[in-house]
This record gives sequence, structure tokens and C-alpha cells, in this order.
Amino acid sequence: MNFKSIFISSIFLLSGCATTMTYYSNPPGARLIYPNGSSVNTPITFDVAWTDEYKNGGCIYLLSPEAVWPDGARVEPVKLNLCREGKTPTFKHIFLKPALTPTAPPYQQAPSQGMDLNQAKNKCNELGFKMGTEAFGNCVLKMSK
Repeated sequence: MNFKSIFISSIFLLSGCATTMTYYSNPPGARLIYPNGSSVNTPITFDVAWTDEYKNGGCIYLLSPEAVWPDGARVEPVKLNLCREGKTPTFKHIFLKPALTPTAPPYQQAPSQGMDLNQAKNKCNELGFKMGTEAFGNCVLKMSK
């Protein structure tokens, strides 16, 4: 870095044109993934140079990265509204880990020991039960278990 760039950087920092942004995660340990594919762990602090509009007291929008925890919990990017509140403002954003929704195991049918419904009806009919009677229904139920 040459003297000219050091001098310009010093003026830039002293003039209040730069600020810092820090990303935290709660709980700690989230990995931030940027749209370009780069990633970094939290916490991370970086300097940001703002536009003239911001220097004049306006607000800017910043799209956050995606936050991903080791267990797979994730927070999608959000649009952050940053507004000036001083000469050299500092901002922080905390990514809050969402509760993981437990996934139910896939439905598993217990192995059937009985007949399917049509087989049970045929068997009960063969045994002499009359279709439509309560006795026939009980027979089908017992055969299909």
C-alpha cells in the first residue's frame, strides 16, 4: 500500500464515511453463505463504505447472507434497512436459529398377518355368514387382522 492510498483511507475513515457491520448468530456457530458461494463463520465484522445518499443521513438496504447451522437449521437472506444515526455508525444483525421441525418417520404399515378385505369377505361367505349382517362384519374384521 503506498502513501497516497494510506492517506486517502485515513481521510475516508476520519470523515465518517465508513462504518462497520457485524453479523452474529444465536446460538453461535452459524455459517454465512453469500450468493456468490463464498462463506464465513459468525461472528464476522466488516467495514462498509456507504453511498453519498447515506452520508447525507439517508438509509440504505443491504441483503444479508443465508445463515446455516451445523444441524441443518437455516435462515434465508433478509433485506436489512440501515439508517444513519451518527457520524460513524456501527450496525449489527443477529441471525436467530429457528427451531427444527422434527420430521416424522415415514409411515410404516405393520406386517399384516390376516387377509386383505376381499379375501376376508370371500372366506366369511364360504363359511356361511350372510353378507350385510353383524356376524358377517365381525367375521371379516377377524379374518383381516
